[in-house]
Amino acid sequence: MDLTLLKKSFHYRDIDWRIGRVTDEIKGIASVLAYIDVRALYQKFDDACGVNGWQITYPHVGQKTCCEISVLIGDRWVTKSNGAGDTAVEGDKGAFSDAAKRAGVPWGVGRYLYDMPDIKVSVKKVGRNYYIEKEEYPKLNKLATMMGKLNDLETIQQFNDIVPELKEYKETLDWNTKYQFEQYGAKVKELLGGKLI
Repeated sequence: MDLTLLKKSFHYRDIDWRIGRVTDEIKGIASVLAYIDVRALYQKFDDACGVNGWQITYPHVGQKTCCEISVLIGDRWVTKSNGAGDTAVEGDKGAFSDAAKRAGVPWGVGRYLYDMPDIKVSVKKVGRNYYIEKEEYPKLNKLATMMGKLNDLETIQQFNDIVPELKEYKETLDWNTKYQFEQYGAKVKELLGGKLI
């Protein structure tokens, strides 16, 4: 068992994106949010705990779905939980999936995704719905990769080793995203024991 694996980043292929809010309907611009597929969460626990070293249950709390993820540590089950309501698409199934992903966060799974910069992308409107334009996905995949690299650093030397790559990537960002990316980088550097300039 290696619980540190739970905090490791996901490959960008395991990260999906959804529109958080449309910021400019005329130009078709929206901010997006990163999230993981629940199967990636299951794989993360299998990798960290083994298939028999964790379990998942779904007690209901009123009208909400609660998810409990328990990990066998020594001879004792340790449980962390979170919940979600029904979703707009496939209500019950969505609630189970969302509750599981949220229950993974106290274990460290995908927590770094909450630090993702507020990135703006082009969207197209089809009927009443907006969809992320296909050409935006390489930019989103690169952001997910860079944030994952920052998340997985363990030493200040590792941080220093990727500084040139971080600087080069940072120059491709708009000013607001660049600022948020810099703030996350500074937070990681400080946590690793590096001095902030």
